[in-house]
Amino acid sequence: MSYLTRLLFAFVSVLSVSALVNWFVDPYALYWSPALEGINAKKIESSERGRQTKSYRIEQLQPAIIIVGNSRVEIGLDDGYAGFAGQGVYNYASPGIGLLHQFNRAYTQLQNNPNLTTLYLSLDFLDFLSRAQTGSSAELEVLSEDFNPLQFLLSLNTLADSASTLIGQNSRQNHINPQGTHIAESYLEIVHHEGLKVLFKQKLSEVAQRLDSPLYLFDDKGKSHYLKLLQELIDEAASKHVELKLFINPYHVSYLHVISEAGYFDLFLRWKQMLAELDIPLGNMAILDFSGFNHYTNETVNLQEPHNAMKWFWEPAHYRPSLGALMLDVLNKVDSDEGVSRALNKASITDIIEQDKTGLTTTLPEWQKLKAGLQLD
Repeated sequence: MSYLTRLLFAFVSVLSVSALVNWFVDPYALYWSPALEGINAKKIESSERGRQTKSYRIEQLQPAIIIVGNSRVEIGLDDGYAGFAGQGVYNYASPGIGLLHQFNRAYTQLQNNPNLTTLYLSLDFLDFLSRAQTGSSAELEVLSEDFNPLQFLLSLNTLADSASTLIGQNSRQNHINPQGTHIAESYLEIVHHEGLKVLFKQKLSEVAQRLDSPLYLFDDKGKSHYLKLLQELIDEAASKHVELKLFINPYHVSYLHVISEAGYFDLFLRWKQMLAELDIPLGNMAILDFSGFNHYTNETVNLQEPHNAMKWFWEPAHYRPSLGALMLDVLNKVDSDEGVSRALNKASITDIIEQDKTGLTTTLPEWQKLKAGLQLD
């Protein structure tokens, strides 16, 4: 055997072994190999690739129930919810994707998934805001994901992430499970080592910074293109006989006070009013508003015991699956605490606006105390 032949054989052997390891460990949660507890079940490198791999996974699964939105629902709505038992469900939410992309994910499933019966779509105020008033001509479209999962098999980067996955099975790190839910274990690690103050101060500062420059709900013609697209999505779901469940995510009251201090609370209420005016087909559930002031969203942030995780929230912008389960109870008409949500429609919107204004006022002393404790400017 010549030197070049031996070299080629060695090269092919190394590639084959690497591909086999990457296939078995599956660090990016493509779930094309068995997931073995304590060996490769916890895909700790999957979060960074979730935007790509989720589109691949949902195409393979074609589930009956799909959840779409941003990181709030990816973390907060658990596919293991009891009401989902025995049904195919996938959490198709991802962090950092814009509202148009969220709408297009939902629209793509309406067009391409013959098994789809129920679509959950979260709505977030800040996602509807734009930095310019020039308007948009974007329309709903079917997404075409140019993604070849086989590219990961022969990658040295994947091999390094496979090694990291094997080593990190007992660590508390974020990972994506087979049904797309983002298991946010890193929050527990941060609370344990650094405390709640770090999480709250960082997130509230980020929100304040985002709102520090002009943002617009309406274009220069006084219209919201996103609301137009949302109405089209509502109509499309009705035409496909898919149950569309729309809801506003809950925020910790500190988040709402930052919105208020930035001068956007009135616009927040105007946004709710416009959502209430959408044409929801007869027989469909009204948009549910989980963003009100109640004992869930007003959960105490105990800075005297900073290393104890909160019950309902990880930090101001992200709720825990414990609250998500109550939300799913309401969304699925299961008996639940009546204080967790409100139906948003033309008949209720005036009362909701008054409730929110009152809630902002009555929680102001608690917010000022928390703000001082967090040492926010």
